[in-house]
Amino acid sequence: KLGLLSYLVANFDPAAERDIVFVPVGLNYDRVLEDRNLTAGIEREAGGKSKKVRGWGFLRYLGKAARLASSGRWYRNGYACVSFGTPVSLRDWTARQKVDFRKLPDDQRFASVGTLASDLMEAVAKVVPVLPVCLIATFFSQAPGEALSEIEIKARAGDLMDRLRTIGVHVHLPRGDMDYAVGAGLRMLTLRHLVLEEEGLYRANPDESVLIAYYANAIAHHVIKAV
Repeated sequence: KLGLLSYLVANFDPAAERDIVFVPVGLNYDRVLEDRNLTAGIEREAGGKSKKVRGWGFLRYLGKAARLASSGRWYRNGYACVSFGTPVSLRDWTARQKVDFRKLPDDQRFASVGTLASDLMEAVAKVVPVLPVCLIATFFSQAPGEALSEIEIKARAGDLMDRLRTIGVHVHLPRGDMDYAVGAGLRMLTLRHLVLEEEGLYRANPDESVLIAYYANAIAHHVIKAV
């Protein structure tokens, strides 16, 4: 929203009494209901068959959810989590950058707004929480042809969680239990057939590589830093 951001800062006076403060908010979800719609274009570009969900597809989803709920097999849509970062003062930011938006010509103001936007997005990225589905999807996205046992998945998950915490990333553990968190993430992926289970081994469904990558990408920036 560079236009809105430019509008907010165009007449900002760093010496005035009132400041503008941006609060970084990181959101993450185990399931995004419109995920197939959001990835349909990428699926087509990759040569796959798009599974874009429209009206009838959504009604089928609701019907399936109702049937599972009536039989006690409905696990909702996993977990959602929000994290808040350190507020960013525009007064402090302009002081560090030695910028006064009011005095800049249009091209320089737009460039400075872009720099501010990048800094704000980086602040948001830092506080995106790690959830079970994204965590488990990471392993199947990195090695799509590999078959893993649940014990191997838990070992990899534990190691990655430790490395993520070391760099200050918030890892959400449902019930405060790592084994339960891994099991919840794996269950969500297998129920949606994104991951296939055969004789105790789990592997990525090759027909769902785009959607697996979609969830893994939610925390990819953390994983890169944790390596």
